[in-house]
Amino acid sequence: MKSDSAKSSPLLLLGLFLLAAGGLLSGVSGPRAYLPRLIMLAGVASLLWGAFNSAASIRFLLFRARAVAEPGPSLNWLLGGAVLLVLAAGLGIRGARIDVTSRGVNSLSATSKGVLKELSRDVELIAAYRDNAMERDQATEVLAVYSAASRRVKTRSLEPDREPEEARRLGINRPNVLVVRCGEVVEEVTEIDEETITQTILRVQDPNRPVVAVLDGHGETSDGRSTLASLRGLLARSGLVFRLLRLGDFVEVPREIRTLIVLGPTSPLLPGEIEAIERFINRGGRLALFVEPETTTGLEPMLARQGILIDGRRILDESPLSRSLGLGPESVGINRWGEHPITSGLGVGLVLSGATRVGLAPQPVFGTSGTDIIRSGNDARLLPRSGDTASVPSAPAALPLGIALEWETPPQEAEAGPAPREKGYARLVVIGDSDLARDSHLDLYGNREFIGRICGWLTERTYLLRFPPVDRSGTPLRVGLAGLQAIFYGVEILVPLLAFGLAFRSWARRR
Repeated sequence: MKSDSAKSSPLLLLGLFLLAAGGLLSGVSGPRAYLPRLIMLAGVASLLWGAFNSAASIRFLLFRARAVAEPGPSLNWLLGGAVLLVLAAGLGIRGARIDVTSRGVNSLSATSKGVLKELSRDVELIAAYRDNAMERDQATEVLAVYSAASRRVKTRSLEPDREPEEARRLGINRPNVLVVRCGEVVEEVTEIDEETITQTILRVQDPNRPVVAVLDGHGETSDGRSTLASLRGLLARSGLVFRLLRLGDFVEVPREIRTLIVLGPTSPLLPGEIEAIERFINRGGRLALFVEPETTTGLEPMLARQGILIDGRRILDESPLSRSLGLGPESVGINRWGEHPITSGLGVGLVLSGATRVGLAPQPVFGTSGTDIIRSGNDARLLPRSGDTASVPSAPAALPLGIALEWETPPQEAEAGPAPREKGYARLVVIGDSDLARDSHLDLYGNREFIGRICGWLTERTYLLRFPPVDRSGTPLRVGLAGLQAIFYGVEILVPLLAFGLAFRSWARRR
């Protein structure tokens, strides 16, 4: 027994030393530091191994102490100090979150806490950031705040360059984003703030997925045109429900349809269909219109009232980018886009085929907010219409080929369920080509991601939630830096040592 105790003593002492060293290092290291955790885990392993080797000796000492122990608090203080030491080690490995700002800026607002309390399904927050990304620390902190607020929120960090297969499995298409995932529904968050993340959590956990209808009956799916199988699959993977709609069979656009896609009709819509679409937009519906050159849809007057102008003439782009595609003279390569959530961070160019100019009027309509989202190169020209022999092509210039527009409408009544009432926004996207959304072109370069982002922006729900305004003027601390350091050293070191000291003092006085 004496030999076993002598062999185990160095392991026990080494374990105590490693725990103390890891606790000290954890207080001065940043959130990315793994060394303190490794040191403390090594200390725990050393203590466990030493205790295992000297189990017989420990049992003998405990029974012996119980048999000969003198009355007094020495043993109680000793056991209390041991418990405090173990708790200090646990806090060093996984710290407790305490918001010491007087305005609670490091805590979730009551609005977000109420939303998280009503969650009926697990939601996963994934920080997919490179190690050198500036937002990585901020995202890690946000994940910790949400994880502490609800057991329904699971968090994890992922380095997409080191784990590309896992990133693809989770539906992460680019690095340096925060991904919100519920089941098979995935949505990316580019702005790391409470309101954006809470709104996204509400959307992805909603079991009633938005219905996206593609208008049919005007040559959109006629023989000889490229099919929509890839678009159907893209919408399904985005958590959206695909549906073909013949609007002539209805007086109104059905209420369950959130977004309507008009994909290159070859004949004009009927007057009743145009009126139904206009009423759909005015009640907060979303419309994506993909037009073809020298083709009239019948929606042009409605769009003009919102400041959207469709030229109709075919574009010839002789820029080096378009020529390098090798897809014919009507191909238009796009690598310029405006500032908009649809195009934010879009790093791969687009390919259009047989495009026309789509832009906004110089004077915007009051109450609307919009921008050009894609533009051609500087060598694009508008060709004369078919049969027009008197006109000549326009001068080379960068031409807008797509716009996004939105304006506020009265809020819609919320469906039954815990989700709060939804804020009303009408949204329009008009693109001067329909081929990029069809099977023939959807998988070329960045077309698939672009169409997915259009559908994501159009179907996005914004709920009527009241978040406190962000105070960027700073906030005083309830406890200063010196107080935080005093709390750390007191909890981690002084309190356990004080318990051991009192135990020794009590034992020494009785001796």
